[in-house]
Amino acid sequence: MADAQDTQRWQSVTHAHVRSRDGGLVAGAPEASSHVCLPASWGVVLWESIQLPRTIEEVAAITGRPPAEVSALMGDLQAAGLVATSEASITNPLSFHDALMHARSRGITDEGFGKTTRTPLPPEDVAGVGFSLPTVEGDARLTAITCADVLTRRRTTREWSTDDVTLAQVSALLWHGARDVDGSGQHFPYPYAGPAMATRIAVAAGRVEGLDPGLYVYEAAHHALVPWPPSNPAPAERLPVGEYISGVAAGHRPGDRHPPLMLIVLSDLAAMTSSCDGLAYANALKTAGAIQVTVSLAATALGLGSTILGLASDMDTRDVFDARVSRLTPIAEMAVGIPRTGSP
Repeated sequence: MADAQDTQRWQSVTHAHVRSRDGGLVAGAPEASSHVCLPASWGVVLWESIQLPRTIEEVAAITGRPPAEVSALMGDLQAAGLVATSEASITNPLSFHDALMHARSRGITDEGFGKTTRTPLPPEDVAGVGFSLPTVEGDARLTAITCADVLTRRRTTREWSTDDVTLAQVSALLWHGARDVDGSGQHFPYPYAGPAMATRIAVAAGRVEGLDPGLYVYEAAHHALVPWPPSNPAPAERLPVGEYISGVAAGHRPGDRHPPLMLIVLSDLAAMTSSCDGLAYANALKTAGAIQVTVSLAATALGLGSTILGLASDMDTRDVFDARVSRLTPIAEMAVGIPRTGSP
């Protein structure tokens, strides 16, 4: 415990920070389950001083406060795990935002956690007139293949056939992998976390037989696609995923070496937050992961291939999505198509 005669040098731990709360200043960290209120008159000066290792006497001299007063506050900060004396305790290999998301998704927070008493925000309306996808009849392939076969055969597709996928294949994929089972907006083939329709799927149809290249939103309750008007994105240097999505959204057909289809998981983080404090982003990521796994298994069962994509930037597609939906944010992307014969 810190005391006024302490000669050890104290320093704030890696993720500790000061923020405004309830009209005052508090110090906290993602790993801490409690926060420490700082004095309004000298708390910021103290916090700035312990960004470097300091003794109690040195901090007292910087803040102009009695050593005993500084020692008492340093003791509170130490008890909360916000300051330490050893290098091993100060550093943390995780990035701040990774640590913050993990802590909040596991209930390590002093800012509320779990289901709220607020009424969840209603789903954001996706404007446009949709069209029904082809009816999905019984598929002999699905009755002939076992769950064990699907799990064994699933592979990440690296090379694509030059063949387009058909609208019937897109319909079957979405029906088996993503439809709203009972119209409630909460029951799907994949595990779902969040209020009704807080997660949507956009379809970037690049090479789909019987469908113009473009961006569509899947209406899971009606098994329909709602086309979004073609966009004219401003020229920009984009990552490959953003280049594909923005090009297809503008009505351009991608080359044969590209996958014919891309699915984008969109999350309404405001609706997620209105439903569960401290869990919104965790629920969004968990749902996106469940969608991708379920759709990739459905693709395998239907004789298609898939690739869960790991490198995309919101900046690449912001001009595509922001003009159409204000609250839906891209969370994850995956490519779907027919694997090239002989590819692993």
